[in-house]
Amino acid sequence: MLLGDLAFLHDVGALLSPPDEKPPRLQVIVGNDGGGTIFDSLEVASSAPREDLDRAFFTPHTVQLEQLALAYGWEYQQITTRSALDQALTTPSGGRQIIEVPLER
Repeated sequence: MLLGDLAFLHDVGALLSPPDEKPPRLQVIVGNDGGGTIFDSLEVASSAPREDLDRAFFTPHTVQLEQLALAYGWEYQQITTRSALDQALTTPSGGRQIIEVPLER
């Protein structure tokens, strides 16, 4: 599964699964640009002053995704290269895993 950081944080409660269910093998890849960069592609972004766009659309955060993963009992990796991501996606994992990919805004 591939998500942006804001979508991930909005639905973080979905990481919780019932204790009597076997955890599925699931890798969640989170592209983390610090919040809201997807809105830079809106038409208004080309005409609005940057500070107004940042105030209205950009949602900065400093959430430590590793801590969320641990709190919900998920494995965690931070990946910074394409080859490391390819390896993480093709290496068998024991269960639920969050893969954070830091991105530039």
